[in-house]
Amino acid sequence: MSDNNAPQYYYLDANRTPQGPISLEDLRAAYLRGELPPGTQAACKGASSWQTLGNMFGGTPAADSVELPPPPAAELGNCPSCGQMVMSVEGGSLPVRCPHCNRALRAETPDAMGYLRHLWAQGLSASGRSRRAEFIAFHILANASVFLFTLLPFLAFLTPFLTLGFTVFAIPVTIRRLHDTGRSAFSVWAFVAGAILLFIPMVAVIYHFFLPILKKLSEMANAGITPDEQEITRLVEEYLSSPGMLTDFIEEHTFAIQIWSYGVIAVCILSIYIMVVCLLDSKAGANKYGPSPKYPLAR
Repeated sequence: MSDNNAPQYYYLDANRTPQGPISLEDLRAAYLRGELPPGTQAACKGASSWQTLGNMFGGTPAADSVELPPPPAAELGNCPSCGQMVMSVEGGSLPVRCPHCNRALRAETPDAMGYLRHLWAQGLSASGRSRRAEFIAFHILANASVFLFTLLPFLAFLTPFLTLGFTVFAIPVTIRRLHDTGRSAFSVWAFVAGAILLFIPMVAVIYHFFLPILKKLSEMANAGITPDEQEITRLVEEYLSSPGMLTDFIEEHTFAIQIWSYGVIAVCILSIYIMVVCLLDSKAGANKYGPSPKYPLAR
């Protein structure tokens, strides 16, 4: 009957991959049967170095000049995806990915450029999960770029296009971030739909606000008069300074303005909710959106 407290051994196969655990008796038996050559490197779990089976059990060890990995440390376990044993051979820590199924076993900690490279690789894909640091790195890049383009006169004309590009890119980034906290993309799409629905009536209100000026300009055009910039400026100033103009407009469109204002408040509250959720810590373990990039081994 085997002793559960007996030391457990591991050996390196031909590909320098640790195999085990195996008891000392079974390791000796495999060596004596010729299944493992004398030059096979073996070590007890937690040992500081490898040694050949020839030195352990007698015989002539094979020459081995290849650099060996550190012996397996105490952190051993099974991959949550494939169930295969994963051994710690990187200075006492688990490998980043399972050698059998390539699943992430521990969180990678890239620098800022590493997060940006991952963002570029993900592109506009809304599937999967993104860490909080990746979400923050994206917004720092977006805001810094827009601010820089605004300051430089020869690039200022590109600012609206750059802002639009980052806005489109922010949608999948935010969705992946919500996935990482265990939430769906519903709030993001609700925010996008609300913003679009608010933009349309805003344009309509602005159009009706300046409609008298547009009618005046149309009348001048029909009369063959082409107003210059100063004339248009004068018309706008006279219209805006006319008594009761703003009050009459608000009274005429009170209901529409109220509905639009409530919509703005709702969209602002939703945007605050999304931002707060995106700044929460990652949800440990895998969910329906994929494995956790920060806590991959948690169940």
